[in-house]
Amino acid sequence: MAPLRAGFHERPGLRALRLELSLCIVVYNEQANCYGAAQVILVETLAKCLAQMDMYRYREEPIMNTTPSHQVDRSHARLGKPRTLARALLVAVVAIFTAAPANAEEVVSVLHAGSLGNVMGLAMGPAFEEATDYNAQMEGRGSVALANMILDGLRKPDVYISADPKTNEPLMKADLVDWYAYGFSNAMVIAYSPKSKYADEFEKAASLPPKEGALKAFQVMANEGVRVGRTDPKLDPKGYRTLFVLELAEQIYEKPKLSEKVLGEARNAEQIFPEMQLAARLDTGQLDVGFYYRNEALAHGLPYIQLPDKLCLCDPALAEWYATASYTAPDGTTYRGGPIVYSVTIPQAAPNPDGAVAFVEFMFSPQGRKILKDHGLPVVEHVVYGEWDAVPEELHDVLGPPAQKATK
Repeated sequence: MAPLRAGFHERPGLRALRLELSLCIVVYNEQANCYGAAQVILVETLAKCLAQMDMYRYREEPIMNTTPSHQVDRSHARLGKPRTLARALLVAVVAIFTAAPANAEEVVSVLHAGSLGNVMGLAMGPAFEEATDYNAQMEGRGSVALANMILDGLRKPDVYISADPKTNEPLMKADLVDWYAYGFSNAMVIAYSPKSKYADEFEKAASLPPKEGALKAFQVMANEGVRVGRTDPKLDPKGYRTLFVLELAEQIYEKPKLSEKVLGEARNAEQIFPEMQLAARLDTGQLDVGFYYRNEALAHGLPYIQLPDKLCLCDPALAEWYATASYTAPDGTTYRGGPIVYSVTIPQAAPNPDGAVAFVEFMFSPQGRKILKDHGLPVVEHVVYGEWDAVPEELHDVLGPPAQKATK
């Protein structure tokens, strides 16, 4: 928790409430595989509420009563809205966390990239439940972190959807996954907060052609005091893709120090936030600007600056150019730039393989494709890597004709 600023004190009772909210989010993150799509809404709201409460955190003097003869400390009264909302959310958390889980045979557990929180939790999951007899249980985190949890035996999902197909490779080496398929695409953007004091400058950047607008945005972000947000490149593909964007930008703008000026070090702790909190912090004005996927900006109604094709990691024709950027994680794993493609697989140990097949079938059905497209995630050619014979027969037609298959 951030220290109090000199000359300020935290409002009475607020610290305890913030800790309660933080604990609820931790409990959810540790046990999310036990719960369903409804919890996604709750936890995202909790995160946003907690972020909002940071803005109410400090005060120098008590609130003065407008009655001339009185001076009353109304610290608690002014906290009414956030405290009331937070308490209501905590009651909802208890109700949901203590609810009896659905029959295991009726549950489909989906681990998905954190950037898909809205589309999976609020659209795909509920639509799947309505169309079938299954209950969808969603958990979103950084894709690298999810792959590590599967490797360590901490999660045994029915379906794993990653923001980077490369995260499947260690799972295949460990004989936990036999195949994975390309699913849908995305693009990197720079989103900014309308509440930022730099909002006018970012708005001007957004009105320019992508190449000029991106450069102007980078120049604003390089100014001292601009609060930039991004995810951890060690845990999340969006984190290392942010590094790719700046590395490529240095080349096209011929500015060799641009990444250092905008980002600092690769894992600059002042800029890195959990993926599930990043949009909420921008929405509440705690951050001025950040690096996001296009679908996240659309889902949260955030204004954004479009990046040129050479930086957005969105054009398959530029795959070789994107691959000139790379990042080596602390564990020695090297990630290279490439078009943003999400992959889907059904792990070998899926507790409910029939439910997993049903979910993948639905996701790529006309209704599922429309949901993805409406959320800025167009479906791509379903190239399959790994063992084609291990792909459930029911998905052969879903994933396309044999000409679309590839094997590693």
